[in-house]
Amino acid sequence: MHKRLTYSILTLIAFLNFGASSYVHAQPQDLVYTALPPMGQSIPLRHGFGYSTALNSNFAVITNPESLDSNFFYIYKRQTNGVWNLHQTIRPKNLGTLSRLGWTCAMNDSFIAISAVGDTSSKNGNERITGSVLIYKLSVADQWTFHQKITPFDGETEDEFGFQLDISDHNLLISSHSSTDENQSNWISGTGAVYHYQLQNNKWVFNQKICLPRRNMASVDWGLSVHNDLLAIGAADFYDENFQNFIAGAGAVYIYKFESNQWVFNQKLCAHDRNTGESFGGNIDLKGRDLVVRSQSSTDQNSNGYVFSSGAIYYYSMENGSFEYQQKLAAPIRSYDGDYGYSTLIYKNMLFCNSGWLPHTTTGANYKRSGYYCYTLNSNNKWQLSKEYWNPDGDTNSFYFGEVSFNGTTLLLTNRRSYEVHFYEVPYLPPFIGNDTTICSDNSLIIHSQYNADSFPHLWSDGSRDSFILISDSGKYELEVDFNGTKLRDSIHIWHHPQAQVYVGPDTAFCGLFEYTIKAKGEDLHSYQWSNGDSLEYTVAFQAGMYHVRVQDSLNCPGGDTMQLEALEPPEIQLIPDTFTCNNASLTIAVEQNQDYQYLWSTGSQSHSTIITDTGWYSLSVSRPFCEEIDSIYVYEFCPPKPQYWIPNAFSPDLNNLNEKFRPTTVNINSYTISIFNRWGECIYSGNEGWNGIYEGKLCQAGVYVYMIEINAEGMKRYEHGTFTLMR
Repeated sequence: MHKRLTYSILTLIAFLNFGASSYVHAQPQDLVYTALPPMGQSIPLRHGFGYSTALNSNFAVITNPESLDSNFFYIYKRQTNGVWNLHQTIRPKNLGTLSRLGWTCAMNDSFIAISAVGDTSSKNGNERITGSVLIYKLSVADQWTFHQKITPFDGETEDEFGFQLDISDHNLLISSHSSTDENQSNWISGTGAVYHYQLQNNKWVFNQKICLPRRNMASVDWGLSVHNDLLAIGAADFYDENFQNFIAGAGAVYIYKFESNQWVFNQKLCAHDRNTGESFGGNIDLKGRDLVVRSQSSTDQNSNGYVFSSGAIYYYSMENGSFEYQQKLAAPIRSYDGDYGYSTLIYKNMLFCNSGWLPHTTTGANYKRSGYYCYTLNSNNKWQLSKEYWNPDGDTNSFYFGEVSFNGTTLLLTNRRSYEVHFYEVPYLPPFIGNDTTICSDNSLIIHSQYNADSFPHLWSDGSRDSFILISDSGKYELEVDFNGTKLRDSIHIWHHPQAQVYVGPDTAFCGLFEYTIKAKGEDLHSYQWSNGDSLEYTVAFQAGMYHVRVQDSLNCPGGDTMQLEALEPPEIQLIPDTFTCNNASLTIAVEQNQDYQYLWSTGSQSHSTIITDTGWYSLSVSRPFCEEIDSIYVYEFCPPKPQYWIPNAFSPDLNNLNEKFRPTTVNINSYTISIFNRWGECIYSGNEGWNGIYEGKLCQAGVYVYMIEINAEGMKRYEHGTFTLMR
């Protein structure tokens, strides 16, 4: 089960040791700086100062989109003494007077994104009020300089591009109030879309346009929040999670996950106690696996007593891949038009929200004013009110209402009546040692405290007193930090996850050349690295060797497996050429015998030889483990004639290519040897090619000569002799 920001009683140092219903008010010394509108003291010029704010570790952005001249925004910087001062006043170039610069803004450590929903862009030579987002980048000289302007590639008039935006690492998400669909068609006013940009080579590059499922039934009109691989989009949607049961103004939140470089719809959230006009999703904040969603009108935390515009906050945490409801928060004293949670954020172990017009909880209902609340989690994993922030000017009817931003040490609160922005310093946060997590079974994890153990004594549940501990076993680990007598705690659960299980198959072998696909099989695998450099789920082997794959599952736990491939030489078969048999005479066919081979003839014989008597095709299979070769031979019927020969009685070697040699004519004679003698008995030729009438290089005279022939046929020898005439 994913941790629901599970901590011991986490409180700010100013409100230690409170019971289940105790909380305190911010003290005057907590307020370290008040930002006043630099443009002047008249209300028309100050109007809207603090409409949108953003905060990182050292800089704050404050916008002013509703003043008479809205094309300014302001950057404040935290000094080394903790005081915040105005650092830059920025007026972008080429913006119209009605650009509404600063409708919303967001920042990280390197970039500021600020929208101008009334800005114009050109399409086909025509100017349209589509909206834009300006990007500023922090220079090495600590100056924020213009970096890039982003406009919708398919923008139309009244799109209000930049209506909401958020930035997380290398992801920038920008919503438009109206838009076409993903295919740049079917423009619908108020339907909206979300545009995703990625930081590539120091530029924000468009990646994807996101339209809600069934966009004709819902509009991207409210909150927007992104963190790591999760995106939450608030929508004016009147149907439940199954797109049924219409309730006007109920609202919904759509959850997307980032997979394969695309945002993919994952889940639709609706309030479990839906009511008409709730506007669930009007404000959203997503951090890690925790999500808070604000509804404008609602019942109380027990789903009783609906009050219009009273406000409520729903808390969800990620469980088994989807968000599950955990708790509902409502103002301590609810009232009409209270607008509780108008601005809401969650930061590690704390939740901040504003209250709007509410009766002061300590002075009673006769004094209406507004402020901000801070919640922490108690030991039962429930959010508990810990601190209230009221306007420091003492005006019981002051409108302390608007944006809230927090960076871990500084809390930035907007006063929408006096158009001031107050910076509160939170001196000591409760220790935060991380969310509950799962580690691989053979891995270890170092858990750090954000504090120095030499300055603030640490005590871990294992007795260690360092600022960190090394964990290798599963279980619950706790840390207590002593802040000069105030002891604040945090805890974390660690679970073990087994090594990723992967199987590529048994070792195997092939005959000769081969092409073999090896596939890594297992559950929940998402990363593959083969020993040959491949990085897919499979690899193709063309040669013998060891093939190893390293994998990771969704928790990045590693695993691996190996396959050995062997290339074997195929068996050699040397059958005789096709042959014949005569009158079904038996015929033995054999190959050279090898004790490592197995033989199987088509006759059924399992020897290296077989006996056949009939004509036809005969095959032989020769095999050994992993290898097999097959060859065949054809035996046909043929009975050759009996041996015959004829011996001429004359020949004429006169170079006319007729009767040029003296030799016998034979049929089925295996061989013969002929010897020629002259009249004096001298042997003038002996051989088997025939005599050409030449002896010792000279032509012999015409006349009578004697021959003797030895004939070999059917295994027997015969001798013939006689005379013949050489003719010239």
